[in-house]
Amino acid sequence: FFKFAGHDPDHKTSTYQDIIKEKRTEVAFFNGYIVEQGKRWGIETPTNLAILNLISIIEQGFR
Repeated sequence: FFKFAGHDPDHKTSTYQDIIKEKRTEVAFFNGYIVEQGKRWGIETPTNLAILNLISIIEQGFR
């Protein structure tokens, strides 16, 4: 993968950049949708729910 995409050790994900800038992330949008669809279809999404909850706690600290 790194040969194809290149590797920048200084690269930061958009979520990390948003957290550092104390901005709301896209996590609620993407993971929230997955959690909602999981509930709709009876599929457990514990990892997505955990990520959603953890990032929500972090974002609450921005206020």
